[in-house]
Amino acid sequence: ASPAMACSLAGLEHEVAFQGHEVNLSAAEIRSLVDWYVKRRDGSLGVLEVTVFALSRKGDAASERETRKRTAAVVDLVRSLSEGHSIPVESRVTGVITPREEAYKTVVVTTQPLCVKTQSCCGGPIQR
Repeated sequence: ASPAMACSLAGLEHEVAFQGHEVNLSAAEIRSLVDWYVKRRDGSLGVLEVTVFALSRKGDAASERETRKRTAAVVDLVRSLSEGHSIPVESRVTGVITPREEAYKTVVVTTQPLCVKTQSCCGGPIQR
């Protein structure tokens, strides 16, 4: 097996689920996100940058407002956990049409490991 196959960058993404039209994080979601993020940040791979993204209903202003509030709540928490570490946090909301209702109730947090900067993930240059 090649070294690339033995290397795993699993766990670089975390989903935060919201209930109904709630825009605030539940205690369980806060705990889950904090646990996941701190493990990424303080782990061997570290965190180079964070992107928070979510989907809103295309053409629906109320859905976009709700999604932006949810995304902002997640961004605020991640930024507070990134203080002192100089980790940039960006967010993005995209309007789409999908029959999957749960897609509109989920905010996704992704991290890029520090090794991306040095192209040393898995012991060598990243193939794109």
